[in-house]
Amino acid sequence: MTENKFIELTTKKASSLKAVFLFEHGFLATVDPITINHNAFENTFTISIAQNGIRRIEIRAETATMAGTLWTILWNVARLAMLFEGEFLQLRSAEFLLDDNTTPWGDELVQEYQKRMLSFYSSADFARGCSKFANSLSVLSDELLNRWIQIEDELELVHPMVLYGMSSVNLPIDLKAAILVESFESLFELIQKYNPEFQMAPKQTKPNGEKDSKLRRILEAIIQSYGQDIFGKEKEKDLPSFCQVLTNSRNRMFHIKTKANKMFLGGSESVLYAAKLSLLYRRVLLDILGIDYTVYSERLKEIVSRWNGWNGVLDFFLATKWTD
Repeated sequence: MTENKFIELTTKKASSLKAVFLFEHGFLATVDPITINHNAFENTFTISIAQNGIRRIEIRAETATMAGTLWTILWNVARLAMLFEGEFLQLRSAEFLLDDNTTPWGDELVQEYQKRMLSFYSSADFARGCSKFANSLSVLSDELLNRWIQIEDELELVHPMVLYGMSSVNLPIDLKAAILVESFESLFELIQKYNPEFQMAPKQTKPNGEKDSKLRRILEAIIQSYGQDIFGKEKEKDLPSFCQVLTNSRNRMFHIKTKANKMFLGGSESVLYAAKLSLLYRRVLLDILGIDYTVYSERLKEIVSRWNGWNGVLDFFLATKWTD
């Protein structure tokens, strides 16, 4: 499809969009349907979500609007839900209704949208079926959705970068882990915007006069405040040194090699910490969104416990690959 044709279709007026999502690993639990009124784009949209094995989302505009606007709102909801659920559901079907609200339309546009969908909407194996904190439908509201849209805008390219790190896209796992480590520098700035008193951890005295890195101090501070239940074993061992290993792993991917004998994550360790860092990233964003930690803390602890016991990787890491 040409770009001009695509623009023509996205700007065509429609009254509503209906979409069906599937869970790749089985059926979605039945939950009470919800309806919210979402104010955006100088319009009011009624968002109705029902879930019984599959998830059905209908977005109805009070005043007929561009098809592209309805599609944008659909994926704003999907990316918010992913913070709670840890992965994206698979889009099975979607259809627009014209401004008469009865005539289906848009198969050609939906197919083109699906062709153009970014690859981060396909979640990585380490996230699939095992990283759900809570059902997003239990807390969805217009206020929460608008707050999420604002925060995602403030994150700019950082959030898509993180989603690629959590996706099935064909990148080396150590690069995905490094991407997730890197994201916490920008996440630190976001935390400070909403909590100006939040500070980096104190500087550590390094051998040979080496400077303590900003990223290491940021990681330590964020883990101390948000990651006690995720990195408890690492903290028991030596949290500053653990954060240095994460920093070394980032530097190995993104900086010119200047010093040897640095400890960094290996392959299986990169899988483990890509998973655990993604949990921390979501934990921080949910806190900024105002979601009470008690809503999902027990579930998070269960997820972490499974990862801590995964193939003995954590025990081996703590026992062998530790010092700088």
